[in-house]
Order: sequence, then structure tokens, then C-alpha cells
Amino acid sequence: AAEQGVAIGEDGKVTKKSIGRIGIGFHPVREPMGVVESLKTGFLRSGLEIANWGYALWLTLRGHSVIQLVGPVGMVNEMGSEAKGGAAAIPNLLSMWAMISLTLGVLNLIIPFPALDGGRLAFLFLTPVVEFVRRKKVNRKVELWVHAAGIAVLLLMAVVVTIRDVVNWH
Repeated sequence: AAEQGVAIGEDGKVTKKSIGRIGIGFHPVREPMGVVESLKTGFLRSGLEIANWGYALWLTLRGHSVIQLVGPVGMVNEMGSEAKGGAAAIPNLLSMWAMISLTLGVLNLIIPFPALDGGRLAFLFLTPVVEFVRRKKVNRKVELWVHAAGIAVLLLMAVVVTIRDVVNWH
């Protein structure tokens, strides 16, 4: 059974839709509109994509769905498959690039993972609280080790995902 997310219909109403793999499965809508309407629609659709991504992550954490991570090799594979459609595939490719950029931005800034900007922000906001509770300064070496561990986990995950992408290349 497919998991459900949200989408915006051509009439502007929010409806449920099936969630595919994160970062894959784009269906751009082409319709003539002005600059202001284009910006509004772009922000709204970006927000919905972030909401779908968050919902899929929530379902995965609850054990109801499995997010299939795709690394650079998998993205190239998917884009190569899409590009076989020739000039007609350009809107889909642009949508894929936009979604990759949006996903990386969300992962980097919002997710409080050590070694990423979100992890650094978490340290900046939590350090005063910890120092207030403990009544002493936080050892900066601890922060460095936490970020180093975060980098190690990211590199390990990149290796594992890349190996899986190469094995699943089609």
C-alpha cells in the first residue's frame, strides 16, 4: 500500500497523493501565469514538497514506510533515465534539480545533525541552556568531537548509499 502525502491540484485545492521515493517522481504543472503568481505557486509547492518529505520521514521513523535514500550515483541514474525523453523531459529535469536543491537545503539547515548547519545552530541555541543548568562553560572540545562524529557518520552513509546505488544501477 502506498503512503499518502499532500498535493496541490490545478484548482488550488490541497488533496492527498501517494508518496514515492524521496527526491524522485516529479510531475511539473505547466500553465501560463504572471510573475507574482509564479512566485506564489513556487513557494507554495516548495512548502508542500517539504511537508511531504517531513511526512515521509515521520512515517519512516514510526515504521510505516521506508525512505529509499539515493546518493549522487542514484540521482544521475534517475536523471539519465528521465533525460532519455529528450527535450520534452526538460521540465521534469528542472523540477528534479529544484527538488534536490530544496531537499539539501532543508537537510543542511533545519535538521540538527552534527557537522551540518542545523547541528551548529542547535549548539548555538543549546549551549547557553546547558551552561546555565550546569553552571559552567561547555568544553569546546566536546563540540568538536560531536561534529567530527557527525562527519564520520555522514561519510559512512555516503559510502553505503553510493555502493547501493552502483549495485542498483539500471
